[in-house]
Order: sequence, then C-alpha cells, then structure tokens
Amino acid sequence: MGDSALLITWGPAAAGRERHAVELFRESLEFFTKLVGERRIASVEPFFVEPYGGTLDGFFLIRGEQRELAMLRIDDDFRKMAVKAQVVMQNFAVIGAITGKRLNKHMAWFADAALEVQSGQRAGGGG
Repeated sequence: MGDSALLITWGPAAAGRERHAVELFRESLEFFTKLVGERRIASVEPFFVEPYGGTLDGFFLIRGEQRELAMLRIDDDFRKMAVKAQVVMQNFAVIGAITGKRLNKHMAWFADAALEVQSGQRAGGGG
C-alpha cells in the first residue's frame, strides 16, 4: 500500500472543453495504470463524487511510497498531464497525503506540537 498518497482532484470541465476532459481522464487512467504495472506506484483508484453543489467533481487516489510519489510529481509526463488538466478542468489540484507507517510518526509530531502549544498557552497566559 505504501506510506504516502496523492489526491488528484478536479471540478467541472471548463466550458466547451468537455470532450477534452473525457479524453484527459482516459489518458490519465492509462498513465497511472501503467505506473502500477511498472511498480512505480502501488495503486490508482478513480472516483467521481455525487452531485452536492460544491466544486469537487472527482479525484484519483494514488498510493505509493513517499520517494516514488515525490519522483512522480517531477516527472515530465506527469507534469505535462497536470498542465493540460489546468487548462481543461476547473479546480484542479495535486495534494500530497500521509498514510501507512508514516501516519503514526505524523500523529506523534501532531501530539507533540499540541502539547507544546498547550503548555505555551498556560505559561504565557494566552495564545
């Protein structure tokens, strides 16, 4: 499963670019599926969200190791696809996420920071 993930999100297609959006989705899924086959990422899972009145229409959840996902983010083919998505889709984003073994370490850092802030508030009399 890996210790990291990328959440690649998008909103509605830009007006008049709906056909390009369909093609981009197909190309993207093929690209990520190929990376799974090459073992560069652990998995890809596409989602479309139900209508809710917001700005998110769908997302890919890409799982893998932190190092591999960091390399993916600077890969020219990935970046070209991301630039195309910025032109075709509204509200496009690539968001890094922590999961797996790294999640416990992250939560420990969070707990330490929370205790530090709480201690500082008591000592300093405010926030």
